[in-house]
Amino acid sequence: MKVFFTICASLMLMACASGAANLPKYFTLSAPVIEASADNGSSDGRGGGLLLLKSISVANYLSRASIALQLSENELYYSSSNLWAEPLGEGIERALVAYANGGIQAHNSVPELPEVTLNIDYFHIVDGKAVVLSGHYIIERHNSEDIRFTNFSFQLPLKGSGYSYGVSRMSELVKMLGDKIVASLNADA
Repeated sequence: MKVFFTICASLMLMACASGAANLPKYFTLSAPVIEASADNGSSDGRGGGLLLLKSISVANYLSRASIALQLSENELYYSSSNLWAEPLGEGIERALVAYANGGIQAHNSVPELPEVTLNIDYFHIVDGKAVVLSGHYIIERHNSEDIRFTNFSFQLPLKGSGYSYGVSRMSELVKMLGDKIVASLNADA
């Protein structure tokens, strides 16, 4: 009987030890904290300052909670233990608005803010090599029929390893996109 209990106890300890190693890790895109003020409105994520995101869409392959890892030209791997803590479109939007609203210049001559429509085609880690972000955005001004369509494609090399490092580099890509949108908005104002 002692042998039976010893075996059961050993199996339970092994199950607990292996279960802890397989717990999922959740990631968010990092972004600066933007506080609400009388000058820029509230920072609720959708147009809470000078950047007004009309809509954001992500490619279907990015709609999963799992972080995508490109293994070869046509093969993706979805990690079951490294997950986005929020829908990726919402995370990109939150980080992008936070980054962009820190750099847009206010112009008193613009009565209404331009609207930005964002489409993300690729946003993933390329196995041990790089992180990529590409797609397009459309800037539409209310006071004219001026509509600007802009493609973007960014890539950063990976010099470290692990999902945490990869996600931090992905956050840098979102900042680069924010800088590009800000430059477009400031140039057109």
